[in-house]
Amino acid sequence: LRPIRLLQEGMKKLASGDYTQRLDERGNDELAQLAKQFNFMAKSLDENKSVQRQWIADISHELRTPVAVLRGEIEALVDGVRPLNEQRMRSLHEEVLQLQALISELHELNVSDLGSLQYQMVDLDFSDFMHSLMTQFASASDEANLTLHCVESTQPCMIKADEHKLKQMFVNLFNNTLSYTDQPGALSVSWQVEGKTLKIFWADSAPGVNPQEREKLFDRLFRGESSRNRRTGGSGLGLAIVKNIVESHGGSIEVEDSSFGGLMFTLRLPIQ
Repeated sequence: LRPIRLLQEGMKKLASGDYTQRLDERGNDELAQLAKQFNFMAKSLDENKSVQRQWIADISHELRTPVAVLRGEIEALVDGVRPLNEQRMRSLHEEVLQLQALISELHELNVSDLGSLQYQMVDLDFSDFMHSLMTQFASASDEANLTLHCVESTQPCMIKADEHKLKQMFVNLFNNTLSYTDQPGALSVSWQVEGKTLKIFWADSAPGVNPQEREKLFDRLFRGESSRNRRTGGSGLGLAIVKNIVESHGGSIEVEDSSFGGLMFTLRLPIQ
């Protein structure tokens, strides 16, 4: 009965938030297997707790910076150090918009974490959907001096998807390209059907990302320290949201170097 009593004590401590508990795994009987499962669960909870703490710390840091800038600007205006004019008002407005964008993306990431329970899946003709989306991107591409190449597949492709979320996913990819691609730049978008899988290729031009940073691109609040960095004010959440959305559709996303010198994202979605 001793192993059972130790397990009971460990479960009580685990329930109280002490995730450092570990049990003796010696032996080959059912109790030893149970101890291994307990240890695995405790380790997972401990790791998740650490990730959560880091996530909260990162969010606090991200919010603190624009708030500090706003406070400094407003106090300078109140003290008369800087004149209240149209230029200052525009500057404050830009800071508020950046803060609002960050909060919105944090909210979107939280919603996407809920997964498919919050998704309205419908039958969607992917080719028609992308044709409409690329048309919407054309104007912004011209303004950003970005040449947009879209190779549309002639194969019919019906998927189950939340159209709003799918659009948000591609908008985030597009914004990532706009933010981090040197001008003049290029973006190539194409897709093809392989069996029961739809493969989408999203490739942009230089600059690229070194292999060490490329592995972290989908991490929340990550920004590279190289040429694709935070100079444009990105939040570091866009690609994390993309990953959440594609996985909530039962798909996956990978990234590698593109032939244009930038990045190529390969997305896979199940088709009907």
